[in-house]
Amino acid sequence: MLEHIRDKVLGLKEEERRKFYSACFSFPSSQALGFSELMEVIQKIPSRDEVRIFLSLENEDPFIIAKNSTEAEYRAFIEETLEDEMIFTKIEINKTLADGHFSIYRYQKFVEDIVGLSMEDVLKTFSMFLDGAGKNIVFELFDSPNIFYTKTMYFLPVGNREIDCNFSRTQRLLACRDNTYFYNQDSYGLLPDDFKIAIVPETELIRREITMLGQFVTEQEQPALNWLPEEDQNRVRYLLGVDGEALIVSDYVPLITEDFRPTDGDAVGTLSFATPYSESQTIVTALGIPDKNADNADEIQNGKTQMKWSVQPAIVREGGVVDVVFDQLALIDMGTETGLLLMLSEPTAEE
Repeated sequence: MLEHIRDKVLGLKEEERRKFYSACFSFPSSQALGFSELMEVIQKIPSRDEVRIFLSLENEDPFIIAKNSTEAEYRAFIEETLEDEMIFTKIEINKTLADGHFSIYRYQKFVEDIVGLSMEDVLKTFSMFLDGAGKNIVFELFDSPNIFYTKTMYFLPVGNREIDCNFSRTQRLLACRDNTYFYNQDSYGLLPDDFKIAIVPETELIRREITMLGQFVTEQEQPALNWLPEEDQNRVRYLLGVDGEALIVSDYVPLITEDFRPTDGDAVGTLSFATPYSESQTIVTALGIPDKNADNADEIQNGKTQMKWSVQPAIVREGGVVDVVFDQLALIDMGTETGLLLMLSEPTAEE
């Protein structure tokens, strides 16, 4: 969006949040940007979004360029500046969802804003987007040529507006309300239709892994956390803010993914266990995938894990259900191998 002026300005800094984009930079009045260059920025912005450019001199009220500004007004502003004055510029865009389309001007900044949210706010954000869009939503990317999508969300380069979507999210939500129950559906109007996580029978490898883990904890008197590689141990400590020595394996479950596509990205899975978890309880999960490079005979003899582990954040919700944030690579791996999900939690008073 700013490619044509990027080399002509100083100190360019861009920020993007869910519904707002801004860019700040400056240029000397002696090398002022042309009116057509500034209007080119404005003309790239879709009509659903509101854009304004603020030009300021030190201790002066800003001159504002909008879609209806004229070159004569801009020229008059420049003529009133001193030759060596710096013109401080700020572009502000208020973004609006319209006709199922929403703008992302700086994808990386947008992602940074989203991942900085709590899990609950992420769910609320995408529920808001999808509820406002109706059938599906297209995120128009202004700085990326990449294409990725789910059944209801499409991330496409700007201008690529043609999509082939026969899936009606609205009808699916109505059908689910009539025939089944999604946890917190009234708060988060989201669907798991892109794929599903299925609980499956234990494999021989998983039974062996659980047996060795039990021996490691009881016979060697080691903390359960120490079963994981050191890098994963440190991630658990970072996520929970505790040393993790008191964590126990309170539950485990074998899982696979079905119909997952690599373009689906990370996902939240809601699981229910016999263990009565409480909302205030410290909990995290570790997902093990069979390590194809492991020497199983040697690992078994030495009492070492035969799996590659990755830590998946989790939080307990009302009613004791657990939301697990599965990362994309883990979901891909569970499409080809049965994974073992360990629930690591602080012991209750009874335990």
